[in-house]
Amino acid sequence: MLDTDKLEYQRARNMLNYTELARKVGISKTSMSKLKLGKTQPLPSTFKALCEALDCKPEDLLKEV
Repeated sequence: MLDTDKLEYQRARNMLNYTELARKVGISKTSMSKLKLGKTQPLPSTFKALCEALDCKPEDLLKEV
């Protein structure tokens, strides 16, 4: 499950705003907003694109169990 705090940390680390991140990932600003608020979870392809856009490993965005 996507950790919204980790998403925010990685976004800030890469000095991207959410509009820029959405564009790099290939999703709409509305979809990015839902992800950052924890209202939806990314599709596997979107999650992979997030990791690539943020130059991080999957575990850098996942909640710890």
